[in-house]
Amino acid sequence: MWSFVTDLADRWSDLWDRLGAVGDVDARYVFLSGLYAQPPRAYHTIEHIKTCLAEFDSARHLSSRPEEVEFALWLHDAVYDSRRVDNEKQSAELAGEVAAEMGLDASFSSRVGALILATEHEEMPSEIDAQLIVDCDLAGLGIPFDQFMRNGDFIRQECAWLDEAAFIENRTLLFRRFLERPSVYCTEFFGSRYERQARCNLERVLGD
Repeated sequence: MWSFVTDLADRWSDLWDRLGAVGDVDARYVFLSGLYAQPPRAYHTIEHIKTCLAEFDSARHLSSRPEEVEFALWLHDAVYDSRRVDNEKQSAELAGEVAAEMGLDASFSSRVGALILATEHEEMPSEIDAQLIVDCDLAGLGIPFDQFMRNGDFIRQECAWLDEAAFIENRTLLFRRFLERPSVYCTEFFGSRYERQARCNLERVLGD
């Protein structure tokens, strides 16, 4: 049975060893954790990565390439600016640069980049590893309502440059897109855990 490491620095080192990476593991962790600490991040922080990794730990038995999903989770929000529309693309490119510095091959980088791009949430992917990273990223939609709203407050902080009407309009478009799907989650595994609560949370915020 998989036994995951809870300390994030140790967990990064453990993944590094499993990938057979080269270079300075500690320096790379400091670099990544520093990106996630940049203001005005409030939701898209290292805590979000920790939560996503914990969600993946429960489902990694479903993955075809679990180390690639794990690496992609570490990098999927490495570049984040709420004013931009290309954060996932920039994060995927950075992931490729980091992978190259770690001595990992181009095919690994390509697959990881595709996983990160899946977190744009424009469509529901058909490949299991992409489904898993999407569902891990969206697990926060299906938590209890008070926690869901607290996360919403954090996201509002990240979008402080938007006036309230514009923020609500953008949030409504996103939430309705999720509700219009046959299911919020791609996999039965995450759907059985979070689908009902996620729909309740989204509908409650929208006043449906």
